[in-house]
Formats: sequence, C-alpha cells, structure tokens
Amino acid sequence: MDKLEKLKELILKGLSFASGQTLIFCKDLKNVNLVSDSLKEVGIEHTSLSGGRKTERLIDELRSGTLRIIIATDVASRGLDFPQLRHIINYDFPRQISDYVHRCGRIGRIGSLHKCLMTSFVRRAWEVKHVNSIELAARLDQPLKDVELNDPARLMGLQRNLIS
Repeated sequence: MDKLEKLKELILKGLSFASGQTLIFCKDLKNVNLVSDSLKEVGIEHTSLSGGRKTERLIDELRSGTLRIIIATDVASRGLDFPQLRHIINYDFPRQISDYVHRCGRIGRIGSLHKCLMTSFVRRAWEVKHVNSIELAARLDQPLKDVELNDPARLMGLQRNLIS
C-alpha cells in the first residue's frame, strides 16, 4: 500500500483523533505540500508548519490544541512545545538518528502522564538499520551510539574549550 494511502487510513480510522494532536513529520516542504494536498482531498482538516510559516499566531493556535493535525518539516522538532500533542507520525523517517530523538522529544516529556504514540513509515534499508539501532539501544537500556545530542557533560566541555 502507498504511504499516502496508509497515512490517510491511519488518520481516518480515528487513531490520531483519540485525544490531542497529531504531528506528521516530512523531510522537506515538497512532501509537506504533497501530504497536505492528499489530506485535503479526503476532507481532513490540518495545518502545515515549515520554516517559512512559523508565525506567532500559528504557534499560539498549535499550543492551544485547536488545530488537531499538523504537517511539518524538522522545524517543529526542536524548541516548540505542544502540550496537546499525543501522536507523532514520521511520514519520512529522518536520516539522522538525533533528528528522530528530537522528534520523539515532542511527546516524550519528563513527568508527562499522557499515553502517546510514535508511528514511523520505514521502507528503505537505511531506515530499517536506524530503527534496529534504536530498538536495540532501548531494549538494552543503552545510549545510542554515534548520536550527538545536547549532552550536558559534552556541552560543558565545549564551553570550557571556548573560554580557555
């Protein structure tokens, strides 16, 4: 089944409407527009968020939870907090595992009592490899190898090097 058809099926079955918002990540603006047009065809209300569309009014609407389905590039993976967000869909799996972790961070908030869901469309060999690495690290309760995140110890070391 085509990814777009599967995405529409997922949303129309009500999985994404159970409670809260759904954020669909795409690799670029071209795919944001493709997904947006496809959802419009079947009457699914949504909004899109990309580097060129990050307005204060839109951000306020997203935070309020009135917009239920959001389609975005990785501009939404960092620095934005959506309290009503309950489902992340990786329509395009990110090339960097660190981007995957940041996307997860939109729903993986410390202290949150909400049940959230992460869905990823995986089709290519490199995507399968990334997913296997992530799952293995999670099962073994180990950090992801070769993934640079905002590690406080590493950042402190960088800060000391800049000051010295």
